[in-house]
Amino acid sequence: MSRLDHGFLHYSCCRKYSNAVYIRPMTRYTTSDLSRKSGDIIAEALRKPVTITQRNKDRLVLLSVENYRQLVARAETRTVSTLATMPDEDFAAFRKAVETYAAEGDEQ
Repeated sequence: MSRLDHGFLHYSCCRKYSNAVYIRPMTRYTTSDLSRKSGDIIAEALRKPVTITQRNKDRLVLLSVENYRQLVARAETRTVSTLATMPDEDFAAFRKAVETYAAEGDEQ
C-alpha cells in the first residue's frame, strides 16, 4: 500500500515519535471549590495541571508557568503535512504506531 493510497489522511506530529505525550486524568475542581480552596488548588496546580469545571463542564486548566512553557515549546516543534509528503523516517514510525494501535485494539 503506497502513501498516496492514504493521501487523504493528514498527520500532526512531533518529529520524535518515541516521546509520545500521554494525557493523564487531571484532578477536577468546581469554580465554587476555587473560591473556597484557592490556596490548595493553586498548590496542586504548581505540581500538576488541574481542571476547573463550571456547571459540570470543563472550562479551564490551571497549570504552572513551567508546564505552560513546555507545552508552548512542544507546540513550536510540530508540523502538519500529508502522508504523501511525510519524510520516510517519519512515515515508517507513523506506520508502526498505527499497526501497534490496531494490534492493541484486536487484543481487547
